[in-house]
Amino acid sequence: MPNYKVFQDQAQSMKVQIYGSDTNAALKTDTSGSLDVSASTALPISATAITPISADTALPISATTITPISADTALPISATTITPISADTALPISATTITPISADTALPISAATITPISADTALPISATTITPISADTALPISAATITPISASTALPISASAALPISATTITPISADTALPISAATITPISASTALPISAATITPISADTALPISAATITPISASTALPISAATITPISADTALPISAATITPISADTALPISAATITPISASTALPISASAALPISATTITPISADTALPISAATITPISASTALPISASAALPISATTITPISASTALPISASAALPISAATITPISADTALPITTNGELLPVSVSLATTDVVFPSLTGITNGGPGFERQVLGLGQWTYGVVNASPSPNNAITYLQISPDGNNWIKDGATYTIAYNGTAALVAGVFLKYARVYYYAQDATNSAVTLNVFFQGNTVG
Repeated sequence: MPNYKVFQDQAQSMKVQIYGSDTNAALKTDTSGSLDVSASTALPISATAITPISADTALPISATTITPISADTALPISATTITPISADTALPISATTITPISADTALPISAATITPISADTALPISATTITPISADTALPISAATITPISASTALPISASAALPISATTITPISADTALPISAATITPISASTALPISAATITPISADTALPISAATITPISASTALPISAATITPISADTALPISAATITPISADTALPISAATITPISASTALPISASAALPISATTITPISADTALPISAATITPISASTALPISASAALPISATTITPISASTALPISASAALPISAATITPISADTALPITTNGELLPVSVSLATTDVVFPSLTGITNGGPGFERQVLGLGQWTYGVVNASPSPNNAITYLQISPDGNNWIKDGATYTIAYNGTAALVAGVFLKYARVYYYAQDATNSAVTLNVFFQGNTVG
């Protein structure tokens, strides 16, 4: 031991050596004086010897505390350095050994945290690297193992996040890459496996979600790509498989949703594209294959449901396109085949709905190719009613029965001695008691004339008249009635 003088004067220069079981050699130290300890026998570790890591004892991990793995520092991985997992060494996995991922523990995923897979980093996939899924290894899928996607759990999809799809990002399917499809690779859909379809499971297509359809997005069907259609490939529609059709399941076609039809969108039928029709291919038509039209199934016909034919929409008719008409091509109308006509079903007929026949539009009447002479005589009617003077409030008058006339007109003249206006319009009636207004209301100036023509044919007609300013503008009217009929 050093003497007291050394402790007192040079304490900073003192050194201490520690001896273990070898009394001839002291324990080794490094340059800083710390013990240099190594062990050839591993120390036993047990649950009682391990202190759990907590927020206070955990080591901070950051970019500065992690050394990147490089080609020099990476451990070699090969079949000899990997121990296969077996039933004895595998860790048990259950609901208690898995910590659910929450918003706090989930790792952020973005373009910066994902390394794209390239030809160098991609793992090779082949028949030897894929283990087929069997009944024993497949994970059970049921309502309990699937978490529905809701508004809170769904991933947001936006125009900025969507992956671009173009001809360069899509690999065409070829004969080499296409998966074989056959009866053995398709599992038929049955009542137990079919997904329920209802209004709640279908998302309507709107202008925003609809895929654009154009000549560039449609691949024409050719003889090589068309699927064969035969009695074996078509499943007949029965009462059980037919989809219900009602007003609720049909979306009316409007100007916005209708597909444009033009010469460019219609492919003419030619001898090469026309379907062959033969006696053996024709469908039999009989009383059992035709469903009669009834009041419930007939489509309503009105002015709103009929599009008038114009010069631009009419189909051209020529001598070469006309169908031959003969006694064998015309089926006579009998009491059993004639369509019933009733007052409720009849279409209204008026001057507005009838096109007069002229020399240009009239059909020629011939017999054996020779024109038949047709003579027409006209019976005329000309009535001048007595003048009405000093009319103020006015009323109806000049009634006529017009049942036997083919065409007729009231002429009304304002013959007032002073420049006062008269108001007049036409009334018609089926029985002479119930009158309705027909046509426009006319204002006749001083010395002016109006012609009143019926738009709807009924048995009786009359003129309704009054002064424009009843108290101060009395008027005088001269009324004429003229008509004719074919005798």
